[in-house]
Amino acid sequence: MKIVGKSFVVVSFATTALLASGAHATSVALKAVDGPIGVVANPPGDVSSSSSEREAPGEIDEPGYEERYWQVDPRQEVTLTLDESIALHLSGQYRIDYSQKSELPLSTYKIATYRPSLGQSYLLEHRLRITPRVSVRRWLTVISQFDLPHGMVMGRGTHDVEQDPEPFDTARPFRFTGRWFYAIVDAGRGRLMIGQLPVRWGVGLIAGDGDQPQTFGELRGGTIVDRIGYVGRPLGRKSPFELQLATDLVASDRAIRLSKGDLAARGTLAVSYVMDSWRRTGVMIRAEHWQPALPRFQGSGVTLRERTLTFDWTGRAYLPISGKKTYIFAESEAAAQVGVTDFNQRVGADGTALSSRVRRTALVARIGAVQTEGQGQHRFGRLGADIEWGWASNDADPTDDTDSRFVTHPNRRVGLILFDQVLRWKTARAATALQDPSWARRPSAIGVGLPTEGGIAGATYVCSTFLVRPHQDLDLRAGFLVADAVGDWVDPAGVTLLGRYGNFDGGNPTWRDLGVEFDGSVEYRHLWSETIATSVGIEAGAALPGRAFADQSGNKLPTQALARGRFGIYF
Repeated sequence: MKIVGKSFVVVSFATTALLASGAHATSVALKAVDGPIGVVANPPGDVSSSSSEREAPGEIDEPGYEERYWQVDPRQEVTLTLDESIALHLSGQYRIDYSQKSELPLSTYKIATYRPSLGQSYLLEHRLRITPRVSVRRWLTVISQFDLPHGMVMGRGTHDVEQDPEPFDTARPFRFTGRWFYAIVDAGRGRLMIGQLPVRWGVGLIAGDGDQPQTFGELRGGTIVDRIGYVGRPLGRKSPFELQLATDLVASDRAIRLSKGDLAARGTLAVSYVMDSWRRTGVMIRAEHWQPALPRFQGSGVTLRERTLTFDWTGRAYLPISGKKTYIFAESEAAAQVGVTDFNQRVGADGTALSSRVRRTALVARIGAVQTEGQGQHRFGRLGADIEWGWASNDADPTDDTDSRFVTHPNRRVGLILFDQVLRWKTARAATALQDPSWARRPSAIGVGLPTEGGIAGATYVCSTFLVRPHQDLDLRAGFLVADAVGDWVDPAGVTLLGRYGNFDGGNPTWRDLGVEFDGSVEYRHLWSETIATSVGIEAGAALPGRAFADQSGNKLPTQALARGRFGIYF
């Protein structure tokens, strides 16, 4: 813990130092990318600015670090229109993925109908995502996004993991999901945002929009809210200080689905210091009141709630070296959550329900370097490497008076298997068992928020990725991951249902070795015209689960492997 704690301090210091080094650097005119990143400006996400807004006398337009040097988004870039009264733009992508993976053993929790494994060895899924956009000069922009069709086309369905929001238990290839529909109104020194829109903050520890390419893995739903909010620079357009105020009704987020009856209201206050599209730092305070829909509690007269305050700091920066052909970049984020929750359902001596304290924390820090070639829009990252460390607090006793288990947002993807497959499906099975009506017992809400959906929970990890781009349109990546539990690795379902203080496989909870993973990917992109591109690729990984996934006899999970091929069209 001392070592990893120092790692976060070092990278956070590096981020601050790089920010300071750029304090006298020139600003650049930014473009608004397709979607909300450039327009909604959820700081410290990208901010849309015209040259008239950002340039000061004597400034020189010089290139800086861009995300595409590391991770390419094949979708076309959209520039805000100033000379047309009304502009309509339609963009989108269609992707089809085929996955083959190892059989994953899961606990049955002594429920006779449960199968002892996930049951899914192959999967074919697809997604057509359309993003229409209408702009009326600079004062109004309306953006929408929907997926139609999308879903599982064919494959072996999963078994008894229904508490995961995307269980892939049956083929449903023609699903429709409306994601965004919101308006952005120019308000002089800022913008008003009204409607259902995505939220992206910092590195993605607590919020991600589900629309950004991942180093490994596929897109997820993201944080989507019904918002009335403001983001802007009240001290002047040239001021580096950015303010965000918002009130939200959460439509979709990790563990929250308004469509299923969950009610979650949020209020957000954030202040950021912004130098350009990458160099920025910010702090955010978010208040949340969450009341989940629990079918087994219907008609019981019991209402369970969670009320929390989240404090978050994030920062990212870069430093050009070797004549600005190579960049060192760093980013980090820290979050702390405090409050009270009813989900542990403790009962006092007089039989009354007792709330539990919420004390959750998480940290992530990443530093890397990328060497670039080319000029202007043809500039690309040739070689790169990064290393990332993350930590999320654990809850070794799910029955005490403190809930300390932090689950990071699933759109902050780490690796292909250990977190995105093994832990995801084991926590989904545990949560499903906790809600299973076959147990003749008092209903339990202890599984609310238990499914990780692919996020990090109660663990610390170190991962690294290496990038080789022999050609501007060909990516070769290799990565490794090593992870450990932060504290005793305890399964809440085992404690609640079986009185078993063990891990998710029934083994010794003091074993904390989660395992090691090796991943790799190849992707080739081709631009057919100014508006159409395609990509084809494959990614694969192998994980060696550690003793934290061992059963009562000490037998560890077998090696878990996954291979995924994909094809995409972008327009």
